[in-house]
Amino acid sequence: MKKRAGYLAMLLAAGLLTAGCNGQTQADTSSVPEQKENQGKETLSIEAQLRLIDRSREDWMVEYQKLKYDRENLNKPAEYYFPFGSEAPLSYAVTDLDQNGRLEIITTTTNGNGRNYHNQYYEVNETGDALEEISQIHGKKGCDAPDWGVVLEQGGTQVYYDSDKGEYHYVLGDFTHGSAIDHEYYEQDFVLHQGEIEITSYLYEKQDRKGVKYYSLAGSKKARISGQEWDSAAGEHFAGLAEGKVRFGEFDGIMADREKEEDKYLKLLDEPVEKRLERLGEEGLYEKLKNSWEQFSLSWKEE
Repeated sequence: MKKRAGYLAMLLAAGLLTAGCNGQTQADTSSVPEQKENQGKETLSIEAQLRLIDRSREDWMVEYQKLKYDRENLNKPAEYYFPFGSEAPLSYAVTDLDQNGRLEIITTTTNGNGRNYHNQYYEVNETGDALEEISQIHGKKGCDAPDWGVVLEQGGTQVYYDSDKGEYHYVLGDFTHGSAIDHEYYEQDFVLHQGEIEITSYLYEKQDRKGVKYYSLAGSKKARISGQEWDSAAGEHFAGLAEGKVRFGEFDGIMADREKEEDKYLKLLDEPVEKRLERLGEEGLYEKLKNSWEQFSLSWKEE
């Protein structure tokens, strides 16, 4: 919608978005992970997992949306809590961020202003018969919810692989305080490992009418750096790790074309929960999940 598009443009203007995912040739080296094939129990086949996510839509589409931030609706029935507001698209993506063969579903939306994102993550359990919500561990200041909506709309981001720990580090960000003229931005290191998400901020930018200030957040220190030192500081944070790109496949919980069917899209935003879930089933939620998964990919730079 317009506010979200404006927010994306603001990030582009501020120079805080990287290019989309371009296919890289995977290097034949031990530091770069091999793309895992989902093998083993039939219950953990890709199709079975996508069917499970489809059947569990009430868990990841409804319960989360009850976190309504509109104070005027606190005493209204549950159907009023879905979604946050007409200016806040609900975005989702199917992923395998830790490459353990068990799929995740990411749920993200804003509180209506296009900046403050609220995210939840669910993963197929080890037996393949249920979804489990993934716990989140936030590090030092600045580790608020990442702006997943921007990353998904952008199509992807950078990823680094730690071969010693078997961890995948995704570059995300948290952009706050309004405009490209007056804002704070935290660049974040996002890791899903052994059923937990850990988010650490390692760079910080503050801009006001007096100008832009850059900081490195390495360790426990907050050190002032120059704009030219920003990239090198990011490089130091991920030093020794294999570098690549991740591509995401975004879809929303409305299923009307936001660009071509805006009137229909706005009407569907006010749809009661039960009707929405029924309609999503009729319109092919499974195909949306499948398409999202098929777009998810990791590619690595040659060394």
